[in-house]
Amino acid sequence: MDRLSALPDDAILVHIGPPKTGTTYLQHVLADRRAELAERGILYPGTAPRQAVESWSLRGGSMPGYRLPPPTVWERFAERMREHPGRIVISSEGFAALTDEKAAKLVRDLGPERVHVIMTIRALDRVAPSAWQQHVKNQITADSYADFLERVLPDGDAAPRTKFWHIQGAQGLVERWMGVLPPERVFVVADDRDRDWNQLPTIFERLLGLPESLLTPTSEVPLNQSLTYDRVELLRRVNETAHAREWSGRLHRHVNEGIVRAISAVDDLDPTPIPPLPRRAAEMAARVSKERAAFLDTAEVHVIGDVAHLEFDVDTAPAGLPDPPEMISIDVAVAAIEGVVALGMEGILAREAKGAAQSAAAKPTEADRRASANELSGRLLLRALVRRCLARLRLL
Repeated sequence: MDRLSALPDDAILVHIGPPKTGTTYLQHVLADRRAELAERGILYPGTAPRQAVESWSLRGGSMPGYRLPPPTVWERFAERMREHPGRIVISSEGFAALTDEKAAKLVRDLGPERVHVIMTIRALDRVAPSAWQQHVKNQITADSYADFLERVLPDGDAAPRTKFWHIQGAQGLVERWMGVLPPERVFVVADDRDRDWNQLPTIFERLLGLPESLLTPTSEVPLNQSLTYDRVELLRRVNETAHAREWSGRLHRHVNEGIVRAISAVDDLDPTPIPPLPRRAAEMAARVSKERAAFLDTAEVHVIGDVAHLEFDVDTAPAGLPDPPEMISIDVAVAAIEGVVALGMEGILAREAKGAAQSAAAKPTEADRRASANELSGRLLLRALVRRCLARLRLL
């Protein structure tokens, strides 16, 4: 890291993640220090922790349950970035999912002479379990852990062509951006031993020409740590129900968000971690890890860290996986119910406040009365759904 020097004064540093590589922590640190960055002429645009909506607009795809923003959102954003004369840093895991064509468009739209890209490559034995639970949290999959590993780490000599590998495949990611940028403008963080991700803010300080420790947060910053196995299994079964009942994406997202927010705050005195990769998957991951380490060792891009730490020993891998959890603590179950209800009530209160502000004296119309009835029916349905989910987990 000592060789890192500050980027040009007008550089645009694009952090693409990928997911589960310390992105949430870094994004909240940057957002927390937005004002201090601005004082030094560095723009971290917007008010949100990350530029997710802009990346979705460019990509043409959003997270499940969210509206897809039109292409004009990215176009207007890129225009504003081109007009800013100083350094800019933007961050979204959505950029890791871009196709070759969309990556080229990002560079063209922001300015080919200004864009630099940075990404983090995480060891496969850690990122695969973490990615599974994140996919479950984000309602992307209802696959069991075993089925997920069978899909992304099957028997064979080469990694399959799946969305997981498009986003997490080291060689593919690096080559995609080397295809649209000179290699000296591509940075790869290849050592993820720092579990608290404190290394990332230090790297960004160097690249942005900031004083040491300026990117130390002034308040508690979320780490987006993985849930325990039993809690992920709870969410996975909710996803199964959502798919079987054909919930709308919006309803599914609200239910999952409410559950995740609440159960993440419950202390667990006897946690059940997601099991390590079983032998068959570990052997596949180890082969790919050797290939990606060898590739990064000879790539012309800036590699930060020791690529040897991306490899791992399969000798300690278990022969197989234990059965998924069938029980969950009553405290977590109560928190899950509370989380869904609380998030639903927040939405109800927000709509009521908005309606009151618009017309405090207006008489309810027939449409208003129907909406209230539908809202009540929705809440009753939600209660029944929660009871059904808990019953499936043998809690009632």
